[in-house]
Amino acid sequence: MYSDKYSRSSLSAYACAINLLPCIAWLGLDVPDQHALLADVGGIIRSAVSAAVQSGELETAVEWAEQGRSIVWQNILHLRTTVDDLRVNHPQLADRLQEIARRTEASSSGGVRGANIKSLQLAIEWDNTVEEIRVSPDLKDF
Repeated sequence: MYSDKYSRSSLSAYACAINLLPCIAWLGLDVPDQHALLADVGGIIRSAVSAAVQSGELETAVEWAEQGRSIVWQNILHLRTTVDDLRVNHPQLADRLQEIARRTEASSSGGVRGANIKSLQLAIEWDNTVEEIRVSPDLKDF
């Protein structure tokens, strides 16, 4: 990695790369494509974990290994976010979010490889709805 050659701490560069992984395997892709893209960047994850171990940052190494391994599951869990607190004061937003999640899961399990327009629209709709929810002061951390 570039930062290794010039004696800079590579851990901060690897942290940035690890944090960008969800952008690679984003919600609008079907699950097989998410796995394929993450397999393509597996070397970065392994290098990051190795650098953390060599620096004695064992907790960081384990965290990064788990992050790299669980991104697709995190996307799926995002779709299954509990909306109980949201439903109390914003039942229409809760219903909309659950409907988007249902449609997104259905479209990602259809077996059609590649991001299609419907998946892209659903991912954007999900992000926009979450942003709308976070406008409410009591749900800014939703």
